[in-house]
Amino acid sequence: MTPNPALSPLSRRAFLAGASALAVAPLGAAAALGQVPASGAVDVIIIGAGAAGIAAARTVAAAGHSYALIEAGARVGGRAVTDTALYGVPFDLGAHRLYMPADNPMVALGMAGGLDIYAAPSSARLYVNGREAGEQDYEDFVANVRRGERAIGAAGDAGRDLPAARVLPDLAPWAASAAFVMGPQICAKDLEQVSSVDFSRAEERDQGALVRTGLGSLLDALAAPLSVRLETAATSINLGPRLAQVSTNRGTLSGRAVILAIPPSLLLAGKVRISPALPLRYRSAVERITLGAFDHVAFLLPGNPLKLLNDETVHVKAQTKRTFSLLGRVGGSDLHILQVGGSFAEALAKEPPAAGVAFVKEALTQE
Repeated sequence: MTPNPALSPLSRRAFLAGASALAVAPLGAAAALGQVPASGAVDVIIIGAGAAGIAAARTVAAAGHSYALIEAGARVGGRAVTDTALYGVPFDLGAHRLYMPADNPMVALGMAGGLDIYAAPSSARLYVNGREAGEQDYEDFVANVRRGERAIGAAGDAGRDLPAARVLPDLAPWAASAAFVMGPQICAKDLEQVSSVDFSRAEERDQGALVRTGLGSLLDALAAPLSVRLETAATSINLGPRLAQVSTNRGTLSGRAVILAIPPSLLLAGKVRISPALPLRYRSAVERITLGAFDHVAFLLPGNPLKLLNDETVHVKAQTKRTFSLLGRVGGSDLHILQVGGSFAEALAKEPPAAGVAFVKEALTQE
């Protein structure tokens, strides 16, 4: 948001030029850019040092502008964080895959910086009633997922903005499994909460790429050359005629523009107040953005009893929303992850840790 676009030196052309350069610049390229001038005012204040905030800061710096990147927490990365202590191997607590690697600037930056980024397996395995599926089951499963995708896409392309679940054909007996792949697995929401128009406009994902040391390590590397003010929580934004004032728990910042790289739920909860208030159409848009749920339930399975390939994904034939996909042998280790999403993930997150342990046992014994 910009208090007065006419007074801002940030043109769309300059911003996009910086973004283009960022795709091929090495990890340390932003180190000498974006310095705060002696006046204390910056060109851009960026609130939130997750993936979006880090990308914004590097883009602003590459375009030759100054910035202040602030983060309420004690670390960068937002929901993308890699833990190495729990299991002795890199474990991504949040996001773990980079899609469209041929065009994804994060992949190019990471590889240029020496990180081991490799292609994820191009296929997945399917289990039915505890056994690997036969050829016909594989064909039926894929065919029903494609039928569902085509139906939702056709509704969206026709401008019928409906819950995706309402336009599905009869996908029995694969309905629950197909709905999981199209909804919680991809969108982190049940299809009842997914817009058919949004679904039709989304880019199709490929198998993507994985970071050997964890996706969180890539974000740490991307943020390393940046100046980040940790444990600095924004509380309000005052959009003045010339400069924006951002109040934080550590003082006030001034800038010509502000980029919000935080969840919309924080705005709705009043954690960051904006004055003057955003126009009604903007506030309405924020209110309509709801976050989904996608969680990892991790466990060690020594000896590879499932005979899985490294980083292989396993789908199961499900009867209800209480289902999952399995990511096996993460990075070639004994670490395995049950991936759950949507309403089931929300419900499981509210339970004590023992519920997650019980679900792992249930999944391994029944599937």
